[in-house]
Amino acid sequence: MSNITNIAKSGIYASQAALATTSMNIANASVAGYSRQDTVLATDMGGAVYVDSTRRISEQYLVTSIWDSTSAATYYDTQSSYLGQLENIFASDGNSIASGLDMLFAALNAAMVNPDDNATRQAVISELSNMGLRFNNINDSLQQQRDLVTSEMESTVIEINGLISNIAEINAMMSDYSDPSEIPSSLLDQRDNAIADLSNLVDVSVTNNADGTVNVALQNGQPLVVGSTAATLGVEADPLDPSKSQLTLDFNGNDFPLSTDVGGSLGALIDYHDNELNQAEAFIDELAMTFADAFNEVQVAGYDQNGNPGQPMFSYDPTDPAGTLKLVDDFSSDMLAFSGSATGGSGDNTNLQAMVDLSSQEFHFDSLGGIDSTLSDAYVSQIGTIASATRQAELDAQAAEQAQMHAKNEWVSVSGVNLDEEAVNLIAYQQAYQANAKVLSTADQLFTTILNAF
Repeated sequence: MSNITNIAKSGIYASQAALATTSMNIANASVAGYSRQDTVLATDMGGAVYVDSTRRISEQYLVTSIWDSTSAATYYDTQSSYLGQLENIFASDGNSIASGLDMLFAALNAAMVNPDDNATRQAVISELSNMGLRFNNINDSLQQQRDLVTSEMESTVIEINGLISNIAEINAMMSDYSDPSEIPSSLLDQRDNAIADLSNLVDVSVTNNADGTVNVALQNGQPLVVGSTAATLGVEADPLDPSKSQLTLDFNGNDFPLSTDVGGSLGALIDYHDNELNQAEAFIDELAMTFADAFNEVQVAGYDQNGNPGQPMFSYDPTDPAGTLKLVDDFSSDMLAFSGSATGGSGDNTNLQAMVDLSSQEFHFDSLGGIDSTLSDAYVSQIGTIASATRQAELDAQAAEQAQMHAKNEWVSVSGVNLDEEAVNLIAYQQAYQANAKVLSTADQLFTTILNAF
């Protein structure tokens, strides 16, 4: 009789434990990163059931797959976002140098009919001035992008350092457990979620240690977390080339530079900052100088409406050509050197023709890989290059996001909470509890009957 009672009690306790686990799974079903748990039951020598363990259902290879795919997805998503913004800067009608050149050369061609007409001269002055504004606007937009990307890199590094520190603190808490199997599932979930957040920002490699802690490193091997020790990441301008970025890592007081190929959103930000954005700025500066120098060269070769030698029409600061390019102060329509000689007379458009011919003249562009191109074609080529890179980044982002979704679905199928399954388990454990309670009640009745028999 005693054995029946003990077995029934063990069944009740086991059912209670299983019900508690099921209830916890249901309650946390919508919590991101929660790994479902399972109560493992076993039978002792006397036939009683006991709770062997509460198991966290998690496959490391599935978790690692999510981390890796997340880094790739955020890299390409960040890259495509900024490339799209860069494309808009150059393709905007209000900024387009190609559109501005079309209008400028249209005004110059109109002046060919009557180069002395004040209205047509004034139209040329207006378009020349607008060209300066277009270069200025593009330069300002690019500088705003540089400031934004720099700020985002700095804030991302701060976020990375916070996550690194958090993972190290979790490791420290885990090391307090003499038996790694006793580490609470909630702490393991907390750690994995922190690593998942980190993988959004950089591509990481994770090594599991025997004591339940993890070591986290960048994919190229530099340590971020070793046990309870956290590194500190930094980003700054490269002292050898201030237009580029440099990552630094401080680990245990040792400071050293890192490769900027770190993946995740930080890697994408640095790649965009150091490559596409730098190239775009170099191009618009080179185009601004080429445009201004070409027109100034033709202008000073001719004579103005008053018979005076032509004076340069554009000025700029060589350290910031696109940002400072403008029509020379007080440059008026009568100063346009359309004539080929001081005595060219009314209607002389010899030098004006040389200005018109600039539309088809090819210039050398180092920023475009050393090609020779017209001013307009060079600009169109730049837009095409950016657009092509944007489309490729979008395709890469779509592929990476699909891989990420597949990895998450695989994880959910193993570690996620299925409410239908939990509902079935809830009924089964409830019935088991009731059945064991019935056995206990029956045993009590039998015991009472036996006592009453005497």
